[in-house]
Amino acid sequence: MLHALCRRTGKVRVSHISAARLYGLPIPQRFHDEDTVYLAGSGPSHGGAEDPQVILHRRQQVPDCSHLFQGVPVTPPAELFAELGRYLHVPELVVVGDQLVRIPRARFEGRDQPWCTVEDLGAGARAGRFRTGVLRARKAQDMVRVGSDSPAETYMRLAIVHAGLPEPELQIRLHPQDRYSPVGDAGYRKAKIVLQYEGAHHYTAAQQARDQRRNAAFEAAGWRVILMNCVDYQEGFRAVTRRLYRLLNG
Repeated sequence: MLHALCRRTGKVRVSHISAARLYGLPIPQRFHDEDTVYLAGSGPSHGGAEDPQVILHRRQQVPDCSHLFQGVPVTPPAELFAELGRYLHVPELVVVGDQLVRIPRARFEGRDQPWCTVEDLGAGARAGRFRTGVLRARKAQDMVRVGSDSPAETYMRLAIVHAGLPEPELQIRLHPQDRYSPVGDAGYRKAKIVLQYEGAHHYTAAQQARDQRRNAAFEAAGWRVILMNCVDYQEGFRAVTRRLYRLLNG
């Protein structure tokens, strides 16, 4: 449908929220139920009477429509980050940025390279310097990190930093030189604190067994393991940051 719409509407590509959906990137809940299709390119400023749910963001120059994903012309990932500054708040942009630069798991996702690098995000924001929201994208790009595997992990890190605490190391390995060593979501090596967010996939028996083995390895080495779940997420990680403050400040 998207491919046919692009051909019919003119020299356009899928962009903004629709492009994020196509890549499988996390978008805020407020967009989940909408049917709007977002396009960028040349042509009329809206989809016309026959397409009342199409938003076409006009470009002074016809955008490069050669980047394809699933056969559909779509905004390249780094440029998409700048586009999304029009609709997303800074923390939401950081979530998207973290997912764009995250190292994927090939056996689950069918790719072994990130969508782009942190440097690519900066270049995309500079290239879109006249677009609405680009200042938000630039601010968010400074907070993007490689190593947050989920939106919850990103929000956890942002909450810790917002509380005035040191930024934790991501994907912290118990024994850095051992590639098979247990790994936590985040933590503080000097203080021997490891942080682990337990999302829904952690509730299976097999995953719980792996988690227990990982936690036991950290504890045996003298680390303190702090576990978090959806309740902490809903509370903005306030209890976690208070506990971390006490532990890190003695």
